[in-house]
Amino acid sequence: HVMFVADACYSGLALSTRAVGLSPETETYLRQITSKPVRLALVAGGAGEEANEWRGQGLFTQFFLEAVEGSADANRDGLITSDEIAAYVKPQVSQTAMREFRAKQNPQMGRRGEG
Repeated sequence: HVMFVADACYSGLALSTRAVGLSPETETYLRQITSKPVRLALVAGGAGEEANEWRGQGLFTQFFLEAVEGSADANRDGLITSDEIAAYVKPQVSQTAMREFRAKQNPQMGRRGEG
């Protein structure tokens, strides 16, 4: 398993494919997702978007760190999946970028593989 995270201007250019992971409702979900290979990229914005700085660090970084520190664990099962991270980070970054900078910054996620 490889997860690539980039908080950089135009980082959406790194994504060439998108796929949907397994549903968390799938029986034996954890066993299946951890046994299958995956390459995942979560980037700060779309291919033509700049990454904003906010409160001394990247706007995307701020919410990514909150996500992995526990805020993204939507179902409170103690496991934070890449889908939960994306579901937390994407709206936070987009809404904050529009409110604070009147700019579009829409994080993107791409996945190759099913893990």
